[in-house]
Amino acid sequence: MRYRQWVGALLLASLTSACGGSYADAEAPMTAGMPGGGDYQREAAPAPPMDAMKVEEEAGERAYAQDELAKKAPSEGPVPAEPPQPGQQKPTSGGTVAVPGIDDPSRKAPILIYRAEFSLSVFEVEKSLDAVEGLAKMNGGYLSRRDDRSITVRVPAQQFQNLVDEIEKVGDVLHRDVVSEDVTAEYRDLEVQLQNQMALRARFEKLLEKAAKVQEALEIEKELGRITGEIERIKGRLKLLADQARYSTITVRFEPRASQQVQQGPFVLPLPWLQNVGLRRLKSL
Repeated sequence: MRYRQWVGALLLASLTSACGGSYADAEAPMTAGMPGGGDYQREAAPAPPMDAMKVEEEAGERAYAQDELAKKAPSEGPVPAEPPQPGQQKPTSGGTVAVPGIDDPSRKAPILIYRAEFSLSVFEVEKSLDAVEGLAKMNGGYLSRRDDRSITVRVPAQQFQNLVDEIEKVGDVLHRDVVSEDVTAEYRDLEVQLQNQMALRARFEKLLEKAAKVQEALEIEKELGRITGEIERIKGRLKLLADQARYSTITVRFEPRASQQVQQGPFVLPLPWLQNVGLRRLKSL
């Protein structure tokens, strides 16, 4: 048995030496042709790459660990804004007040303009003027005009009724006039006119490009000027109506009221028979 093992080992050693010799012989021509002579040293072969399955498994484990840490860590990002409640109006860009019928996508709500005029009787006019101006600013409004005895403020349409109720508490109401004007039909008609005028101007601009004579070009430019002026007029009216619908106007006029003074005698007795009992003589004692 041992004899067979030794014979096998000798055969394996002889085969290994033979393979090494043939490999060296095969490399000899390559080393002979290299500059500088000497033995040719082969670079070590690169390490075999890792198994693809093992790499994917390790990447999956790292991703899972990162997800677990993200779930446990507290959120430090900004808190998302709550969605608007049903029926709540969303302010437009630039902080302007949204108007139903203009800014909402459905455009089905009426466009209303609110105005109010008051006449109040007060003891101190200056303090009352300051009070009305302060109430307007508290409700998101601003001062439009003010003189010695009257003041005009503008307030968002949503706060109109609230401000009206507060102004009535400033003094004694002598006159009260509240108006709500529906301008929906006018606003929609102006929008249609604006679209028509814009389309008409586009057609005249194309005609101006094709005009072959100077006279024709001058006439077209004259008509373009008229159309442009009409467009600007319509735009101005639309802007005015939208502004009046966004901010309601309230005017308050004050009437100064004299302070009551106590009459300084002589007093008139309410009943004539009291004079006969000598009440006046008793009062003079």
